[in-house]
Amino acid sequence: MKIAVKDINEDPTVVEDTVSAADWDMDSTDTRFVDVIHMVGRFSLAGSEILADITVDMTKEITCCRCLDVTTRREKQHIVLSYERSKLGDTLDVDQDVREEILLNWPMKVLCSEECKGLDPETGEKIK
Repeated sequence: MKIAVKDINEDPTVVEDTVSAADWDMDSTDTRFVDVIHMVGRFSLAGSEILADITVDMTKEITCCRCLDVTTRREKQHIVLSYERSKLGDTLDVDQDVREEILLNWPMKVLCSEECKGLDPETGEKIK
């Protein structure tokens, strides 16, 4: 998501962008991003800083670490970033920072649900 720095003022400027999940290469052994990542950013000037308030909408296909079921989950993530205006060029590109925030907020253990009890050690079937 790119925006011209000269277009940012005190009133929020809204920018929308869609990125192919494959372009960001964030898949792991237990999570695969599906389709596209949609972002809506609100950029505003606050003194000498530019504030970026971004909502990210994405769909993930996850493999539960307890029961090994594969589940598709749509998630939204709210990200707030700030940039020193004097250190920027003509364009502000937040893609790399948004990608990093998504990865930093990754759960240690991916679960299909908080209530998942995993697999029965004797039968190997999912515990209900």
